[in-house]
Amino acid sequence: MTEATAHKAVRFLMDHSNYIIKETDEPISITFYGGEPFINYRLIKSCVSFVEEHYPERRERLILALTSNFTLPGEEILEFLARNKIELTVSLDGPQILHDRYRVSARGKGSFERLRRNLERLRKIDEKYYDEKVAFSVVITPPYDLEAVVDFFEHYDLVRDHLLYVSYADRGYTTFFDRFDMKAERTTLFEQLDRLRSRFNEGVKSGSLPPRSPLTPFTSGPLRNIVHRQVGRLSSRIFPNGVCVPGAHRTFVTPEGQLHMCERIGETVPIGDLDNGYDLEAIDQALQSYIAISHETCRDCWAVRFCGACFIAGLKGSEFCGVSKQSFCTAQRQDLLVALKQYSELAAANATALNNVFAPPEVMSTLELARGCLAHHKQLATAAGNVAA
Repeated sequence: MTEATAHKAVRFLMDHSNYIIKETDEPISITFYGGEPFINYRLIKSCVSFVEEHYPERRERLILALTSNFTLPGEEILEFLARNKIELTVSLDGPQILHDRYRVSARGKGSFERLRRNLERLRKIDEKYYDEKVAFSVVITPPYDLEAVVDFFEHYDLVRDHLLYVSYADRGYTTFFDRFDMKAERTTLFEQLDRLRSRFNEGVKSGSLPPRSPLTPFTSGPLRNIVHRQVGRLSSRIFPNGVCVPGAHRTFVTPEGQLHMCERIGETVPIGDLDNGYDLEAIDQALQSYIAISHETCRDCWAVRFCGACFIAGLKGSEFCGVSKQSFCTAQRQDLLVALKQYSELAAANATALNNVFAPPEVMSTLELARGCLAHHKQLATAAGNVAA
């Protein structure tokens, strides 16, 4: 991305954030994505300077974030991260023997040692920043050894008590999994998950589970949504699944200045560009296409209140596909059944423990934010005598 496009994207964010800044206590954020973001460190630095020069009054409300493999940073970058309190997520897949299986240099050398040295240097520069702003992203791949990963994040000094994000390598669009006996691997994976879930449950019942236990992202699944569910009668209408209102909460900007829903969807469903703003027809079409493959099954689904299916659940290529969505829904209902059973068992044993494990969200939901913005816009339009707007 060029500096001109990046600055235009920052200005676009600021121009579209007046409701958040003036009417809510919510933050706004800029996240730098790669590839590896530090390959273009100059651009990151330029964007931060641009904000400080043109929007100093919003700097305290702005979160800056990025995800990195953390093999590149020199001293200047480390000091830049700490000085600007950038929320850093480091890709680290567990102990060295697991991390170095796939995260290697062009010459095939594992990256764990290099990453570890950079983490130690960053902590030495500002320990408070390191403890508060550094999180870790773990990608799980076969052959599976979840218990080794959990034990590493429980006990290794550099990573203990830090926020952890866990995901599984996507089986789509790759031949990577062809080298494994995936039936056997899945059996192993489920056995490991059962053992970890037992450890998690015992920790919850006894009240001994640490606030950021690495067991939680591996074993709680949809449990958080169940704990924080809305209690009351279902309304006659419900917003579809866990989808956002495109553009209302998040916007992904490509190097060319095209606007898309988010970084997970990528460049498959365009919703505008920096020069012309949001394409409202494209946004509406995306919502209607998703609803078209959803409403018949979602209306009678017992899991509708807990559902987290977003646009990506029904996306096949650049089109929305009902078959792809149903495959996702089947898996989600199975996960929910396990979580509901787990919730019942834990709530019966210790009624308040789950509320301690899963603190209430600190930010508004995407739907609450979109509704508030729309209501505010209508109020302003009515006051101006332009009700149709």
